[in-house]
Amino acid sequence: MTDNETKTPTPTRGVPVDLGDGVPRRLRYSLRTMREVRQAFGDIEQFDAHDENLGKLLWFGLRHEDDTLSVPQVEELVDLEHLTTIMEAVTEALGGKALAVALTTPTGATTTPPENQSPREKKS
Repeated sequence: MTDNETKTPTPTRGVPVDLGDGVPRRLRYSLRTMREVRQAFGDIEQFDAHDENLGKLLWFGLRHEDDTLSVPQVEELVDLEHLTTIMEAVTEALGGKALAVALTTPTGATTTPPENQSPREKKS
């Protein structure tokens, strides 16, 4: 493979994710799940990371293990403290498709995690 070629992401059987509740979970986005994600949100690379969307995106990836899990339950499990780590697991489970996730601080200011910042943002 040359430097100009891109590596095709390898499908996963699930990526471990810790939602902070001590329950071992794996995120998995099958072809069927990805079709449902696109129907719900459109192009995943244009994903709009509002609270209700994040919970639903996580739910799509978690429901293969627990069909009784609901979006409100997922939203209640996730604390902002763990959000960056969780979104890294989501990105890996999506085959490396990076999601630009803006986080809102308790003061209401919006911040972007360092791994999702543009070069201009990193300089500030």
